[in-house]
Amino acid sequence: MENQIIFKQVYAYAKQYKVSFFNLFTSTIVANILTMTFPFLLSMMVDEVFLHSNKAFYVKAISFYVVIYLIQAVMLFIQTVTFAYLSNRFLFDIRFRLFKKVEALPILKRQTYTTGDLMTRINRDTDEIMDFIHVNYFNIAILYVQIVTCLLFVVLIDMQITLLLFLLLPVAVYFAVHCGKKN
Repeated sequence: MENQIIFKQVYAYAKQYKVSFFNLFTSTIVANILTMTFPFLLSMMVDEVFLHSNKAFYVKAISFYVVIYLIQAVMLFIQTVTFAYLSNRFLFDIRFRLFKKVEALPILKRQTYTTGDLMTRINRDTDEIMDFIHVNYFNIAILYVQIVTCLLFVVLIDMQITLLLFLLLPVAVYFAVHCGKKN
């Protein structure tokens, strides 16, 4: 419930940056999916080149690796630039609005705080907002995408391993939660 209230308050400031947040989210997801393809492609390449002596596949695989690496580099560049832009512009807007509210306070109220304390608090609070967005929304979304992508790869590799994974995963989670409570 508290997260919904915070989300509504943050969204009021963030809605003018929807495109930038979408770019950041998309580039982060694509970069993570591409990162997860490297081991899968490497195993395919080793199987084809060393087991089946398919030298033509080696050239195609290396070319594909280069293309994926370049796309990943572009996605990481977009991610870095967009995050820097949002960290500056989005947080500047929030800081500016908060500063205007502080200026609107009666003089007697402002005299109880030093200017440095107010500005430090405004800066800390706005940094917390960006951390909240980054940790709560982007990282959770990335984790879900990684889980789905891993499951897809496991299904592609072997269906029996997938079934075994689905049988053992709840048991492992149960023991992890149970052992975590003891510590």
